[in-house]
Amino acid sequence: MDKRCKRILVVLLVISVGMPVIAQTIEVPLTFQKPPQEEAGMLIGHYRAQPVPVTGVKAPSDRATVSSFTLQGRDYYFASERAKETDEFYSRLYFDANGNKDLTDDTSQEGVKEQANENVTFWRFDPFAIEYQLEGQTLPYNVKIMFIQFKQGLRVPTQGPSYQILSIGVWTGSFNHRGKAYTISFGDSDFDGDYGTRLKHVPLENAPDYLLFPLDFEGDRFCVGAGSLSSAAYGAMALSEHVLIGDDLYRLEVRTAQRKAILTPVEMPRAPVKVPKGLRQVQLVSEDMSKGLCLIEPPEVVHVPNGNYYVVSYQDATIDEQGDTWVLMATGNRKTPMVIADGGKRAEMAVGAPYLAKVSSGDTRMERGGVSGYPLTLSVQGKGKEPVVSLMRTEGTKTNYKLSTKRPNTPLEPAFKVVQGDGEVVASGTFEYG
Repeated sequence: MDKRCKRILVVLLVISVGMPVIAQTIEVPLTFQKPPQEEAGMLIGHYRAQPVPVTGVKAPSDRATVSSFTLQGRDYYFASERAKETDEFYSRLYFDANGNKDLTDDTSQEGVKEQANENVTFWRFDPFAIEYQLEGQTLPYNVKIMFIQFKQGLRVPTQGPSYQILSIGVWTGSFNHRGKAYTISFGDSDFDGDYGTRLKHVPLENAPDYLLFPLDFEGDRFCVGAGSLSSAAYGAMALSEHVLIGDDLYRLEVRTAQRKAILTPVEMPRAPVKVPKGLRQVQLVSEDMSKGLCLIEPPEVVHVPNGNYYVVSYQDATIDEQGDTWVLMATGNRKTPMVIADGGKRAEMAVGAPYLAKVSSGDTRMERGGVSGYPLTLSVQGKGKEPVVSLMRTEGTKTNYKLSTKRPNTPLEPAFKVVQGDGEVVASGTFEYG
């Protein structure tokens, strides 16, 4: 090889080494799973309603109330009844598993009573596996039905119990991105069977600032992560049009009937944004509330499509001295500084640490459990005044931190003392979550 050829070869090698790897379209085959409810986390869908009398369906007994829910145009029937006439509430469930509108030939379940608080009691039942039609395809689905009993005098159902139906199945798959393995999962949060409803802004009338996110968004939820499903699903986000994995921008599509998801690279003007260290997942929404953008494991400086964004939510992850992973989740609000990505100087995402804990006292005397007093509230905010909504251990079992006995993998409830100026302790106790 002559010197000229060698020089050309060296130049080509230098160019190829210096060029970034161009992102490719990623097609992810999806399979249906029914993970334990605690692992599905915020991917669970909810369908709430008061029972409406149903005609044309044979009830299992004279004291049973027949109700239904609808999925992709098909009605599914179930009945609630008191197992005994003397029972305090509806504790037995029938489900029309064979779809023949006759609940006398279906087996029943006895509910498990769970006291949620002093006003509400849940009656829980095992989930049912059903099928439905979407775009000409027969797909699996899993539903879990709960009856809700309200305290006498607070609210008394007249035609049967109020009920809540949960969609607890998820479509999940795995893919590789720049040499790293990821799991992506989709939940049917709006209970319509398509798993692909994108984030939609639904304004709340007269809502205070701290309620504006994420409670006024509708749509299905999804999660992407390199860890377990429970770790990723803990911070599931509303399905957005675009996803940034690292610094690669993709358009995300869910094709449930075809059992796949597609991540397609997108080219558009983008601007640099500095991300606080430790944030492993961030959800943004455009200033006009029309489009969402999800950041997955963003680098210290990430390039987002030009525009102004509200911070909807984020996860801040850390590893303790024993190697367990803890994830803090916070939600933005109108007071949280916007991300101004206009293509000029580098923008900054002004959220995250340091976090400030604040204890406040109400000025109205309240009575609870026979005890009268003034309520104390403990809240935590990030530097952008975004409220912290949870802190949970998502991986590991060796932490030295004391854990709550009521909420697994959550820190022990904080204790407090109220002290007068002379040092006398006039009250003490522990805070409760929620």
